[in-house]
Amino acid sequence: MDNNFCEYTEITWDKERNTFVPVCKWNFAASGNSHFIIERGTPDGQWKKKVFEVRDTGEYTYQLLKTRINAMGGAKGLYDFMKSCFDQNFATAFPLKVLNYCFFQMKEAKV
Repeated sequence: MDNNFCEYTEITWDKERNTFVPVCKWNFAASGNSHFIIERGTPDGQWKKKVFEVRDTGEYTYQLLKTRINAMGGAKGLYDFMKSCFDQNFATAFPLKVLNYCFFQMKEAKV
């Protein structure tokens, strides 16, 4: 993996315990400019890794398709956009949408 690596812990509110609890951990990275790597870890420590193809179209911030992602700036541009959303703390819905859609609905790239 390149130096482009980010991690985020997704949390939710537990009404019974009256506190926030972790749902899962996300790690994501840009590999070169054509592949996006996502790892998802559950609270019990199990991890699963998937790799997705990214094409630099220059038209969209990101566009999620069934077999690839179109993103301005390719995988590096997608990574930078998602990392900036997480860094701002209030805009986490956008990158979480990308991570969940990719991980649970898209086909992986053949690498």
